[in-house]
Amino acid sequence: MKKYLKYFAMALGIFIVLIALLYLIGPKDFKVERSLVIKAPRSVIYKHVKSFVLWQEWSPWMEMDTSTQVTYEGSDGTVGSAYSWVGKKTGKGTISCASIKENEEFNFNMHFMEPMDMSPQGYFKLEDTIGGTKVRWAFYGENLKLMRILGNFFTNDRMIGPQFERGLQRIKEITEKEAAAMPSYKVNTIDMPEMKWITFRKQCLKDSINGFFQVNMPLTFSYVMSNKYKTSGAPSAIFYTWMPSEKSTDVAIAIPVTALGNTIPPFATETLAAGKCLEVDYYGPYDQMEAAYDAIDAYQKEHHLNERFGHIEEYVTDPASVNKDYKKVLTKIYLPIK
Repeated sequence: MKKYLKYFAMALGIFIVLIALLYLIGPKDFKVERSLVIKAPRSVIYKHVKSFVLWQEWSPWMEMDTSTQVTYEGSDGTVGSAYSWVGKKTGKGTISCASIKENEEFNFNMHFMEPMDMSPQGYFKLEDTIGGTKVRWAFYGENLKLMRILGNFFTNDRMIGPQFERGLQRIKEITEKEAAAMPSYKVNTIDMPEMKWITFRKQCLKDSINGFFQVNMPLTFSYVMSNKYKTSGAPSAIFYTWMPSEKSTDVAIAIPVTALGNTIPPFATETLAAGKCLEVDYYGPYDQMEAAYDAIDAYQKEHHLNERFGHIEEYVTDPASVNKDYKKVLTKIYLPIK
Protein backbone atom coordinates (compact mmCIF):
# COMPACT_ATOMS: atom_id res chain seq x y z
CA MET A 1 0.00 0.00 0.00
CA LYS A 2 2.83 2.36 0.91
CA LYS A 3 4.40 1.58 -2.44
CA TYR A 4 1.25 2.68 -4.29
CA LEU A 5 0.99 5.82 -2.17
CA LYS A 6 4.58 6.61 -3.03
CA TYR A 7 3.84 6.28 -6.77
CA PHE A 8 0.70 8.36 -6.37
CA ALA A 9 2.64 11.09 -4.56
CA MET A 10 5.29 11.05 -7.26
CA ALA A 11 2.65 11.24 -10.02
CA LEU A 12 0.90 14.08 -8.21
CA GLY A 13 4.19 15.91 -7.83
CA ILE A 14 4.98 15.50 -11.51
CA PHE A 15 1.48 16.70 -12.39
CA ILE A 16 1.86 19.81 -10.21
CA VAL A 17 5.27 20.57 -11.71
CA LEU A 18 3.84 20.08 -15.20
CA ILE A 19 0.93 22.46 -14.47
CA ALA A 20 3.36 25.02 -13.03
CA LEU A 21 5.58 24.68 -16.09
CA LEU A 22 2.62 25.05 -18.47
CA TYR A 23 1.58 28.16 -16.56
CA LEU A 24 5.07 29.66 -16.75
CA ILE A 25 5.49 29.04 -20.48
CA GLY A 26 1.86 29.76 -21.37
CA PRO A 27 0.92 33.05 -23.06
CA LYS A 28 0.48 35.83 -20.50
CA ASP A 29 -1.51 38.00 -22.91
CA PHE A 30 -3.74 37.39 -25.89
CA LYS A 31 -4.86 39.29 -28.94
CA VAL A 32 -7.38 38.37 -31.59
CA GLU A 33 -7.63 40.52 -34.71
CA ARG A 34 -9.38 40.14 -38.02
CA SER A 35 -9.70 42.55 -40.94
CA LEU A 36 -11.82 42.90 -44.04
CA VAL A 37 -12.01 45.35 -46.95
CA ILE A 38 -15.49 46.78 -47.34
CA LYS A 39 -16.67 48.70 -50.39
CA ALA A 40 -18.32 51.53 -48.49
CA PRO A 41 -17.26 54.96 -47.16
CA ARG A 42 -15.72 55.06 -43.70
CA SER A 43 -18.56 57.25 -42.45
CA VAL A 44 -21.15 54.60 -43.34
CA ILE A 45 -19.19 51.80 -41.68
CA TYR A 46 -18.24 53.82 -38.63
CA LYS A 47 -21.86 54.54 -37.86
CA HIS A 48 -22.42 50.81 -37.40
CA VAL A 49 -19.37 50.14 -35.22
CA LYS A 50 -19.68 53.08 -32.83
CA SER A 51 -23.36 52.48 -32.06
CA PHE A 52 -24.05 49.72 -29.55
CA VAL A 53 -27.67 49.75 -30.68
CA LEU A 54 -26.57 48.96 -34.25
CA TRP A 55 -24.15 46.29 -33.00
CA GLN A 56 -27.17 44.07 -32.51
CA GLU A 57 -27.72 43.97 -36.29
CA TRP A 58 -24.36 42.34 -37.03
CA SER A 59 -23.10 40.86 -33.76
CA PRO A 60 -22.26 37.13 -34.23
CA TRP A 61 -23.18 36.53 -30.59
CA MET A 62 -26.65 38.00 -30.99
CA GLU A 63 -27.05 35.77 -34.03
CA MET A 64 -25.90 32.79 -31.97
CA ASP A 65 -28.33 33.49 -29.08
CA THR A 66 -31.38 35.50 -30.13
CA SER A 67 -32.81 35.23 -26.61
CA THR A 68 -30.05 37.45 -25.20
CA GLN A 69 -31.42 40.38 -23.20
CA VAL A 70 -29.70 43.74 -23.82
CA THR A 71 -29.86 47.05 -21.92
CA TYR A 72 -28.21 50.37 -22.83
CA GLU A 73 -26.68 53.19 -20.81
CA GLY A 74 -25.67 56.72 -21.76
CA SER A 75 -25.91 58.47 -25.12
CA ASP A 76 -25.33 55.85 -27.79
CA GLY A 77 -22.25 56.46 -29.93
CA THR A 78 -20.47 58.66 -27.39
CA VAL A 79 -17.66 58.10 -24.89
CA GLY A 80 -19.08 56.47 -21.74
CA SER A 81 -22.05 54.85 -23.45
CA ALA A 82 -22.45 51.15 -22.68
CA TYR A 83 -24.57 48.08 -23.12
CA SER A 84 -25.00 45.01 -20.94
CA TRP A 85 -26.22 41.56 -21.93
CA VAL A 86 -27.47 38.37 -20.32
CA GLY A 87 -27.98 35.19 -22.34
CA LYS A 88 -28.02 31.43 -22.01
CA LYS A 89 -25.24 30.97 -24.58
CA THR A 90 -23.64 34.41 -24.46
CA GLY A 91 -23.25 34.63 -20.68
CA LYS A 92 -23.26 37.97 -18.91
CA GLY A 93 -21.21 41.09 -19.38
CA THR A 94 -20.86 44.78 -20.22
CA ILE A 95 -19.14 46.76 -22.98
CA SER A 96 -18.46 50.50 -22.70
CA CYS A 97 -17.05 53.06 -25.15
CA ALA A 98 -13.57 54.18 -24.05
CA SER A 99 -12.65 56.63 -26.82
CA ILE A 100 -13.70 57.79 -30.27
CA LYS A 101 -11.82 59.11 -33.28
CA GLU A 102 -14.67 59.76 -35.68
CA ASN A 103 -14.58 57.64 -38.86
CA GLU A 104 -11.17 56.26 -37.85
CA GLU A 105 -11.15 54.46 -34.50
CA PHE A 106 -13.53 53.14 -31.85
CA ASN A 107 -12.06 51.77 -28.60
CA PHE A 108 -14.04 49.89 -25.98
CA ASN A 109 -13.68 48.14 -22.63
CA MET A 110 -15.32 44.81 -21.86
CA HIS A 111 -16.19 43.06 -18.61
CA PHE A 112 -17.28 39.45 -18.85
CA MET A 113 -18.96 38.21 -15.66
CA GLU A 114 -20.20 34.82 -16.85
CA PRO A 115 -19.14 32.15 -17.73
CA MET A 116 -15.79 33.58 -16.51
CA ASP A 117 -14.68 36.90 -15.03
CA MET A 118 -12.32 38.82 -17.31
CA SER A 119 -11.88 42.42 -18.50
CA PRO A 120 -10.30 42.66 -21.95
CA GLN A 121 -10.27 45.63 -24.32
CA GLY A 122 -11.02 46.00 -28.00
CA TYR A 123 -11.10 48.33 -30.95
CA PHE A 124 -12.28 48.94 -34.48
CA LYS A 125 -9.90 50.78 -36.80
CA LEU A 126 -10.86 52.06 -40.25
CA GLU A 127 -8.54 53.20 -43.01
CA ASP A 128 -8.84 53.93 -46.72
CA THR A 129 -7.40 51.29 -49.01
CA ILE A 130 -7.62 50.12 -52.61
CA GLY A 131 -11.16 48.88 -53.19
CA GLY A 132 -12.79 50.56 -50.22
CA THR A 133 -12.25 50.75 -46.47
CA LYS A 134 -10.12 48.33 -44.46
CA VAL A 135 -11.81 47.50 -41.16
CA ARG A 136 -9.80 45.92 -38.32
CA TRP A 137 -11.55 44.45 -35.30
CA ALA A 138 -9.44 43.42 -32.32
CA PHE A 139 -9.89 41.99 -28.83
CA TYR A 140 -6.96 41.80 -26.40
CA GLY A 141 -6.09 41.45 -22.73
CA GLU A 142 -4.40 39.35 -20.05
CA ASN A 143 -5.01 35.61 -19.95
CA LEU A 144 -6.63 34.19 -16.83
CA LYS A 145 -4.62 31.54 -14.96
CA LEU A 146 -6.59 28.66 -16.48
CA MET A 147 -6.42 30.15 -19.98
CA ARG A 148 -2.67 30.68 -19.57
CA ILE A 149 -2.29 26.95 -19.01
CA LEU A 150 -4.76 25.93 -21.72
CA GLY A 151 -3.21 28.46 -24.09
CA ASN A 152 -0.40 25.96 -24.68
CA PHE A 153 -2.92 23.75 -26.49
CA PHE A 154 -5.52 26.09 -28.01
CA THR A 155 -5.86 29.85 -28.32
CA ASN A 156 -8.43 32.62 -28.15
CA ASP A 157 -7.59 33.29 -31.78
CA ARG A 158 -8.87 29.87 -32.82
CA MET A 159 -11.96 30.16 -30.62
CA ILE A 160 -12.96 33.78 -31.26
CA GLY A 161 -11.41 34.47 -34.66
CA PRO A 162 -14.19 32.80 -36.69
CA GLN A 163 -16.80 34.86 -34.81
CA PHE A 164 -14.92 38.06 -35.67
CA GLU A 165 -14.87 36.96 -39.30
CA ARG A 166 -18.61 36.39 -39.21
CA GLY A 167 -19.22 39.80 -37.59
CA LEU A 168 -17.10 41.62 -40.17
CA GLN A 169 -18.90 39.81 -42.97
CA ARG A 170 -22.25 40.94 -41.57
CA ILE A 171 -20.97 44.54 -41.33
CA LYS A 172 -19.84 44.24 -44.95
CA GLU A 173 -23.26 43.01 -46.10
CA ILE A 174 -25.13 45.75 -44.25
CA THR A 175 -22.88 48.69 -45.13
CA GLU A 176 -22.27 47.80 -48.77
CA LYS A 177 -26.02 47.54 -49.30
CA GLU A 178 -26.47 50.89 -47.55
CA ALA A 179 -23.67 52.49 -49.60
CA ALA A 180 -25.15 51.18 -52.86
CA ALA A 181 -28.46 52.87 -52.03
CA MET A 182 -26.79 56.23 -51.38
CA PRO A 183 -26.96 58.90 -54.09
CA SER A 184 -23.79 59.28 -56.13
CA TYR A 185 -22.25 62.69 -56.59
CA LYS A 186 -20.21 63.98 -59.50
CA VAL A 187 -17.17 65.95 -58.40
CA ASN A 188 -16.23 68.75 -60.78
CA THR A 189 -13.02 70.75 -60.93
CA ILE A 190 -13.74 74.41 -61.64
CA ASP A 191 -11.91 77.72 -61.81
CA MET A 192 -13.23 79.83 -58.96
CA PRO A 193 -12.78 83.59 -59.25
CA GLU A 194 -11.46 85.67 -56.40
CA MET A 195 -14.04 85.71 -53.62
CA LYS A 196 -14.72 88.41 -51.04
CA TRP A 197 -17.03 87.95 -48.08
CA ILE A 198 -18.40 89.80 -45.09
CA THR A 199 -18.27 87.19 -42.33
CA PHE A 200 -19.51 86.39 -38.85
CA ARG A 201 -17.01 83.82 -37.56
CA LYS A 202 -17.22 81.68 -34.44
CA GLN A 203 -15.82 78.53 -32.84
CA CYS A 204 -19.12 76.71 -32.60
CA LEU A 205 -20.29 73.49 -30.98
CA LYS A 206 -21.46 71.16 -33.72
CA ASP A 207 -24.84 70.54 -32.13
CA SER A 208 -25.48 74.29 -32.01
CA ILE A 209 -24.52 75.16 -35.60
CA ASN A 210 -28.14 75.31 -36.77
CA GLY A 211 -28.99 77.76 -34.01
CA PHE A 212 -25.93 79.85 -34.84
CA PHE A 213 -27.03 80.11 -38.48
CA GLN A 214 -30.68 80.81 -37.72
CA VAL A 215 -29.82 83.72 -35.43
CA ASN A 216 -26.79 85.21 -37.17
CA MET A 217 -27.42 84.68 -40.90
CA PRO A 218 -30.21 87.32 -40.96
CA LEU A 219 -28.09 89.56 -38.72
CA THR A 220 -25.10 89.32 -41.06
CA PHE A 221 -27.20 89.91 -44.16
CA SER A 222 -28.83 92.91 -42.50
CA TYR A 223 -25.38 94.34 -41.69
CA VAL A 224 -24.32 93.93 -45.33
CA MET A 225 -27.45 95.65 -46.63
CA SER A 226 -27.39 98.51 -44.10
CA ASN A 227 -23.76 99.29 -44.98
CA LYS A 228 -24.61 99.35 -48.71
CA TYR A 229 -22.37 96.47 -49.76
CA LYS A 230 -23.21 95.01 -53.17
CA THR A 231 -23.71 91.26 -52.95
CA SER A 232 -22.17 89.01 -55.59
CA GLY A 233 -23.76 85.65 -54.87
CA ALA A 234 -25.82 83.47 -52.53
CA PRO A 235 -25.35 83.40 -48.73
CA SER A 236 -22.63 80.93 -47.80
CA ALA A 237 -20.75 79.32 -44.95
CA ILE A 238 -17.04 78.68 -44.58
CA PHE A 239 -15.95 75.69 -42.50
CA TYR A 240 -12.31 76.48 -41.70
CA THR A 241 -11.99 73.25 -39.74
CA TRP A 242 -14.15 70.17 -39.56
CA MET A 243 -12.57 67.39 -37.53
CA PRO A 244 -15.17 64.63 -37.03
CA SER A 245 -13.58 63.65 -33.70
CA GLU A 246 -13.91 67.20 -32.31
CA LYS A 247 -17.05 68.59 -30.68
CA SER A 248 -16.69 72.05 -32.19
CA THR A 249 -15.75 73.64 -35.50
CA ASP A 250 -14.43 76.97 -36.71
CA VAL A 251 -17.23 78.26 -38.94
CA ALA A 252 -18.24 81.56 -40.52
CA ILE A 253 -21.43 82.85 -42.05
CA ALA A 254 -20.22 84.47 -45.29
CA ILE A 255 -22.04 86.92 -47.54
CA PRO A 256 -20.21 87.38 -50.87
CA VAL A 257 -19.70 91.00 -51.92
CA THR A 258 -18.09 92.82 -54.84
CA ALA A 259 -15.82 94.98 -52.69
CA LEU A 260 -14.68 95.08 -49.07
CA GLY A 261 -14.60 97.90 -46.56
CA ASN A 262 -14.08 98.51 -42.87
CA THR A 263 -16.16 96.35 -40.57
CA ILE A 264 -17.25 96.48 -36.95
CA PRO A 265 -16.91 93.33 -34.77
CA PRO A 266 -18.30 90.72 -34.69
CA PHE A 267 -18.27 91.19 -38.47
CA ALA A 268 -15.06 90.80 -40.47
CA THR A 269 -13.81 90.32 -44.01
CA GLU A 270 -12.44 87.27 -45.80
CA THR A 271 -10.76 86.89 -49.19
CA LEU A 272 -10.00 83.80 -51.25
CA ALA A 273 -7.63 84.09 -54.20
CA ALA A 274 -8.80 82.82 -57.57
CA GLY A 275 -7.85 79.23 -58.29
CA LYS A 276 -8.93 75.63 -58.76
CA CYS A 277 -11.76 74.24 -56.69
CA LEU A 278 -13.63 70.94 -56.31
CA GLU A 279 -17.40 71.34 -56.58
CA VAL A 280 -20.39 69.12 -55.83
CA ASP A 281 -24.06 69.97 -56.31
CA TYR A 282 -26.15 68.70 -53.41
CA TYR A 283 -29.96 68.65 -53.29
CA GLY A 284 -31.56 67.91 -49.95
CA PRO A 285 -31.74 68.84 -46.25
CA TYR A 286 -28.75 70.60 -44.73
CA ASP A 287 -28.18 67.86 -42.15
CA GLN A 288 -27.77 65.06 -44.73
CA MET A 289 -24.74 66.26 -46.71
CA GLU A 290 -22.39 63.55 -45.46
CA ALA A 291 -22.38 61.53 -48.70
CA ALA A 292 -21.60 64.65 -50.75
CA TYR A 293 -18.66 65.44 -48.48
CA ASP A 294 -17.52 61.81 -48.71
CA ALA A 295 -17.50 62.13 -52.51
CA ILE A 296 -15.25 65.20 -52.34
CA ASP A 297 -12.99 63.54 -49.76
CA ALA A 298 -12.64 60.38 -51.87
CA TYR A 299 -11.90 62.38 -55.04
CA GLN A 300 -9.32 64.49 -53.23
CA LYS A 301 -7.48 61.41 -51.91
CA GLU A 302 -7.71 59.49 -55.19
CA HIS A 303 -6.12 62.37 -57.10
CA HIS A 304 -3.65 63.33 -54.32
CA LEU A 305 -4.92 66.92 -54.09
CA ASN A 306 -4.09 69.36 -51.29
CA GLU A 307 -6.65 71.83 -50.06
CA ARG A 308 -5.80 75.53 -49.75
CA PHE A 309 -8.86 76.71 -47.82
CA GLY A 310 -11.75 75.33 -45.81
CA HIS A 311 -14.94 73.83 -47.24
CA ILE A 312 -17.48 76.34 -48.54
CA GLU A 313 -21.22 75.80 -48.67
CA GLU A 314 -23.18 78.10 -51.00
CA TYR A 315 -26.90 78.09 -50.26
CA VAL A 316 -28.21 78.66 -53.78
CA THR A 317 -31.87 77.88 -53.10
CA ASP A 318 -33.86 79.44 -50.28
CA PRO A 319 -36.02 76.59 -48.88
CA ALA A 320 -38.92 79.03 -48.46
CA SER A 321 -38.93 79.69 -52.21
CA VAL A 322 -39.80 76.03 -52.92
CA ASN A 323 -42.18 75.53 -49.96
CA LYS A 324 -39.41 73.67 -48.09
CA ASP A 325 -39.36 70.88 -50.67
CA TYR A 326 -35.75 69.96 -49.94
CA LYS A 327 -35.47 67.82 -53.06
CA LYS A 328 -35.38 71.15 -54.88
CA VAL A 329 -33.00 72.92 -52.50
CA LEU A 330 -29.55 73.26 -54.06
CA THR A 331 -26.40 73.70 -51.98
CA LYS A 332 -23.06 73.91 -53.76
CA ILE A 333 -20.15 72.50 -51.80
CA TYR A 334 -16.66 73.69 -52.69
CA LEU A 335 -13.16 72.71 -51.66
CA PRO A 336 -10.44 75.07 -52.94
CA ILE A 337 -7.34 73.07 -53.95
CA LYS A 338 -3.72 73.94 -54.74
